[in-house]
Amino acid sequence: MERTCGMLQPLAKSRLHPYKNLTNNVYLLELFNNLCYFRKFYDQIFPSIPCKEYKEHLVYTNQNYEEEFQWPSKTYTLTFQEVKKIKDHLSVIDNRASGMRLNDFETNGTKFGHLITSDGRVIGSEWIRRNKDWARINYTVLTRLEIDKWAHLPSAIPEFVTKSFYAQVNYFFLYEYMDQKIMLANVTWTNEVNEDSLGTTSFVGDGSTQFIDVTAINRCVGFMKLGRKTYIIDKECMEEWE
Repeated sequence: MERTCGMLQPLAKSRLHPYKNLTNNVYLLELFNNLCYFRKFYDQIFPSIPCKEYKEHLVYTNQNYEEEFQWPSKTYTLTFQEVKKIKDHLSVIDNRASGMRLNDFETNGTKFGHLITSDGRVIGSEWIRRNKDWARINYTVLTRLEIDKWAHLPSAIPEFVTKSFYAQVNYFFLYEYMDQKIMLANVTWTNEVNEDSLGTTSFVGDGSTQFIDVTAINRCVGFMKLGRKTYIIDKECMEEWE
C-alpha cells in the first residue's frame, strides 16, 4: 500500500489495525478522489462494466429508435385486416407502400408486451394483462401525432400540426418493411374527447384500431369509466395546472 500511496501514519496503540485511523482514511480518500484524473490507473482499479446484451426476443431496439421493446414476446402472424392497417400506416410515410398489393406485405413479425420510451417510461399492453379484475393498467396512453391541418381539402397546401390523441395499446409489434425493421404499436383510439367547464376530459366508447410508430407514444394516462362516460386522468397535466 505504501509503495503505491506513499507513507502512512501508523497508530502505535493498535497492533491489530495499526494503519486504521482518521488521518490515513482522509489521505486515502483524497487519493481515490484524484484517481479519476489518471485514466490508466482508474480503469485498472475500476474497470468499466460492459453493457449487458440480451437476446432479440427479450429486448429489442435499433439505431433508428431511442425506444426499446421488452419481453414477453412471441412470433405473430397478422390477420388480413391487420395487414391492411399496416399498409394504411406505411402509405402515410412512404408513397411506395400505397401502390403495393396486400400480398406484397410481410405477414409475420414479433409481438412484444412492453415498451421503454426514449425518456425511460414503461408502457405495457392489453395483450399481457393477465388478471382483468385487479392487474395494473399501464397501457392507456397519450400520443402525439403530426396531422395535416387541411387534409379534408385535397387542393390545399399541406400544413402539419402536432395534436394529442388518447388510445389503448393492444400490443407492440416488430415488423420488417423494405429490409428495415420498424417498431409499431397496435392501438385502439378513443372516440372524440370532450372537455367540460371544469377542465375534466372524457369520452364515450372506443374508436378505430390502427398501427402507429412507437415514437408517437408520449406517456401513460388513466381511464376511469363512470356510467357511459370514461374520464381521462392525466397526472402530469394536473401538475402543470397547479
